[in-house]
Amino acid sequence: MESSEAIKQLRTRQGLSQQAFAVRMGLAIRSVARYEAGGAPRQEVVDQFIQEAQRAGFSDVAETLEAFAAKLLEERAACVELAKHCIRLVISELDGGPKYGIEPRTPEQMVDTLRAAVKWLDKAAVKRKDDAE
Repeated sequence: MESSEAIKQLRTRQGLSQQAFAVRMGLAIRSVARYEAGGAPRQEVVDQFIQEAQRAGFSDVAETLEAFAAKLLEERAACVELAKHCIRLVISELDGGPKYGIEPRTPEQMVDTLRAAVKWLDKAAVKRKDDAE
């Protein structure tokens, strides 16, 4: 079961309309519709859905959402590591020498590295969106 289907199951198994579910969860109706259509909710919203699924006794829904939450955390950690690497590169260049075990780079190499980082982040965002669908 995909995360979007789990969210829809969480709502429909309780016999709630999108509007009633949105009110219960403290969300906009538009957000509920977007999540059910494959939009990725923020981590804190996923955590809220997990708690609601557990409260309602829907262990299969809770497990799907917990797996999705774990994937979000992994993606966030990978993005943070990449950002730290890029920052170290820039610091190394600004300080005029290699630091953090990174060899000196030309400005063109730095730009190429930063472009590659942005490309990787874009791919991760597209993959996350595709996985949510």
